[in-house]
Amino acid sequence: MHPFCLLTSLLTVIMLALAAHASITPVQPGQNIQKAIDAAAPGDIIEIMPGTYNGSINITKSLIVRGVLGKGKPIL
Repeated sequence: MHPFCLLTSLLTVIMLALAAHASITPVQPGQNIQKAIDAAAPGDIIEIMPGTYNGSINITKSLIVRGVLGKGKPIL
């Protein structure tokens, strides 16, 4: 097997294993994104729902923060 294919396969397995243990936290408009980030464990997923969010965020651990599209999009 080509080394690149082996590396890609290994990384895929590791990412799937980490995602299997991840907690998903949705954040709705009016909620504080930073509070969700602070409460999350490394590897968790923060989903930002459509809407407008004010304030700043500081991420100091390995997380997935993703916007969810629906009736609009998240605006930070």
